[in-house]
Amino acid sequence: MMTKKINRVVAYVLLLVAVLLIIYSNSRIRQENKRLKDNQTALMKRIQEQTLKDGTHKVEIERLTLTKDELEEYNSVLSDELKQLKIKYKRLQQYQQTSIVGEYRIDTVEIIKEVAIANDTVIHLRYADDYISIYGETDRERLYNMAITTYDTITTLVSKEYRKRFLFFRWRPYYKVTIHNRNPYSKIINAEYVEVK
Repeated sequence: MMTKKINRVVAYVLLLVAVLLIIYSNSRIRQENKRLKDNQTALMKRIQEQTLKDGTHKVEIERLTLTKDELEEYNSVLSDELKQLKIKYKRLQQYQQTSIVGEYRIDTVEIIKEVAIANDTVIHLRYADDYISIYGETDRERLYNMAITTYDTITTLVSKEYRKRFLFFRWRPYYKVTIHNRNPYSKIINAEYVEVK
């Protein structure tokens, strides 16, 4: 009689543990499905570009959330870079990459000095503003000893937005990444922001 009660209690405890494991497993699967759905939405959206009033550029992208294994498989260049920098994948929290291309048009160039060398004239050229500086020499046939330096300041902002809104209710949150380059000569051509789980 007593063993039947003990067996019954053990059976209930085992049943309760099994139900709790199923509930936990189900919630993990739902979280994983939500993560994959958000990643799919982020990958399908294009980079949203905008030129601001002051001539600078900004882009908006959505955040990807990848596991460490997915990131390692997805980005072999990052794997090599982490090995070179001696950073372990398990320590990585976030990864961000921004590609920029600069297009420079110069209207006027200041002539620093002219030097006459045995029937040849060498002209030293210089141009500089807040974003670019150029130095070079010319002998009226070709440019040489050119040095071009650009100054890019990139600001990355991560904000929590909501896909669905009704009155004061908000649901289906996502993270929008806004990248702003303060150099009006440069344009952001690619951006990536990945959170590692």
